[in-house]
Order: sequence, then C-alpha cells, then structure tokens
Amino acid sequence: MWVPVLEAERLGQRPARVLYWGSPVVLFRLRNGRVAALADRCAHRGVRLSHGVVQDDTIRCDYHHFRYDAEGNCTEVPEEFRATRAYQERCRITRYFTREAVGLIWISVEDEPSAPFPVTGASLPEPHTYAAGHFAVRGDVRVWMDHFLDIPHCIWTHAETAYWGRRRRPAELTSHRIHIGPADDYPVRPAIDMEFLARHQAPVTYDWKMGLVSGCQQIMSLVRRRSTSAEPFHLRVRADLVSPLCQESHIELGRTGQRLVGWTSLNPVSEDRIDFYWAAVWQPRGRGPLRGVAPARLIGDFARQHLAVEDGRVLDDAEYVEGDAFNDTVLDSTVRSMRAVFARYQKDKAHLYPVGSLMRSLDYQDTEWAARHEERQRRQP
Repeated sequence: MWVPVLEAERLGQRPARVLYWGSPVVLFRLRNGRVAALADRCAHRGVRLSHGVVQDDTIRCDYHHFRYDAEGNCTEVPEEFRATRAYQERCRITRYFTREAVGLIWISVEDEPSAPFPVTGASLPEPHTYAAGHFAVRGDVRVWMDHFLDIPHCIWTHAETAYWGRRRRPAELTSHRIHIGPADDYPVRPAIDMEFLARHQAPVTYDWKMGLVSGCQQIMSLVRRRSTSAEPFHLRVRADLVSPLCQESHIELGRTGQRLVGWTSLNPVSEDRIDFYWAAVWQPRGRGPLRGVAPARLIGDFARQHLAVEDGRVLDDAEYVEGDAFNDTVLDSTVRSMRAVFARYQKDKAHLYPVGSLMRSLDYQDTEWAARHEERQRRQP
C-alpha cells in the first residue's frame, strides 16, 4: 500500500528517518542509486538505525556496529559479541518495498502485483516534467481521507484557486459520474468524473501569484481580441483512488488541451498530524531552461494554497461523522464507499503492518451503514 514519505532530492548519502502509517522507517541509498527502507530500529537493542552510517550497501548501527543489508538481514556482528550464525539470522529487521517516481520516494508493505504502484506510465503525458513537495496539516486523518472524493466542496472551498472564480460566483458543476462502489478494491480507476463550467474573472485577491497568472491569462485573451468575461470554459477532472491515502487526478483545461496529472497523498504521523505529499506532471510549453521552473514553483504554491490553506481552514478541526449522525446525500456515496473499501482492506491486510501502526488502529469505517448495505444487497433478486 504505497505512500510517499520523502522528496527524492532530500535523500543523499546519509540515512533519513521517515514515518509510514505512523511507524518509523529508515531510508538509505544503495550504490546503484536505488532506495532501501527498513524499520528504524536495530534488532539488537532498538537504537535508531537512522543515527548510523551507510557502508557498502548496508547500514551500520552507531551503537554497537551491527550491520544490515537492504533486505533487513544482519550481515555483521562485531566479534566481541561471539554471536552464532543462528543468532545473526534472528537479528532480522522488517523491510519495506520502495519505488522512486515523480520526485517522491514511495514505500509499501507489499510489492506488485499485490499492491499496484499508483504511478503508471499510461497516466503520464509525453513529454513531461514534474514538481513535488510536502507540507504538514492537522486534524483527524479520517476527515482528510473523506475529502479525497468529495465532489461538491470543489466549487465552494476551491472557488478561487481552482476555478478562476469568486466565492459569490463559483464555477458550475455541469456533470459528474460516480464510479466507486463499496465492493471495489484499490486502486479504483476511475473513481469519479467531474466537469465544471468556469468564467475568467478578476484576479483573486488573497494570493498574488495565482492572481498574476489569472491576470496574465486575461491580458493574453484580450490581445487575441477575445472577451474573457463572457467566454466560459470547461474544466474536466477525473479522480482515481489509488490507495486509502492517495488520490490521482487528471485535469484538462478548456480549449487549451493542457493536461495535468497530479497525486495528493496523506502520510499520517499521528492520529491528528499528517504530512501531505503532492506531485504533478505536465507537458512543458515554450522554450528555454526556465520553461519548467516557473510552472513548478506556481504548482507548488497552488498545492499549498489549495490543500493546506483552503482545505485546512475547514478540515483541521472538523469532526469525523458516521452512522445515523451522517446525514448524507447522493453525492456522499463516495465517502460511504471509501470507508467500506478501507474496512475490508484493513481486515485482510492489517497483520502485515507493524504493531503500533495506525493501519491497525484506525477506525475508518461505517459499521451501521455497511450492515444496512449488505442487507439491501441480499434482498435484491
């Protein structure tokens, strides 16, 4: 179950400590450039391996100099301990599978094909460039999981950054289609399709960079003798739920044909603190060495504004609601389905995660609704 845990450029010659579903993991690079990931505790006395050093494709504990390879095997115990071969074989550490893609390092308790990797070649436009980053948010991780496939919040919460509109005049949700159901398994491709009708309006006021882009676009349209105020455009969005914590989005912007693929992923540090990782891939336009730098900076600012500021403003202290207290509508079926899919995965796979992992303890399900849904299914002919 793949989760991004670090920007790839931040892992150098020294090991790095990260968290995976709240469990500590150490990352280190091998001589061929690949990334290894092990539970961040020496099997001898529990000292953090992330305090150690990387030598010859192994990581050495800085306390007693036990060494481990990328598979978690203990490859060396100092002679002073007079350790037997059997003892050395017992000193094994949990390893995680790793992949590096779109500027992020991802880890998982399972490898493919049991856990399909979220980033597929079919999803990437060619040629392409990418940007990636992360920031911290607070709140109940289950509330943030609910918001991944929440359709209607797009037109109000993100009225200004995503749809060139205003809170008083947001984009119009012209069509939507929900594909995800409670019987699905990860990854769900596609989960939802949406189409919005937006109008170029005055630049937003609270974020000067987004306003600058909006203003430049309007000026260019006027130069081409097109009226921006009267000419709406369509924004098409497809969202896939590729894991409980990761959404893949495909965005097409109006007549420009511009296509962007993005990944947003939660990495729960604790029950109320989350590292939010994002990555985006797009086709570069124009010429020169700066053609990818400016969009990358802008997309990074957009991701932070869109997710940390706008979503965070309403989700940081939101309450997780379930059962009869959840007065859901037809558009909330995505949330009900996500909870059902996760509950089934958790039941089948939680044993793969270490003791203390949030995967084992997270209560992200809706028992009452699931029971009623199963009863309705049984009554159907």
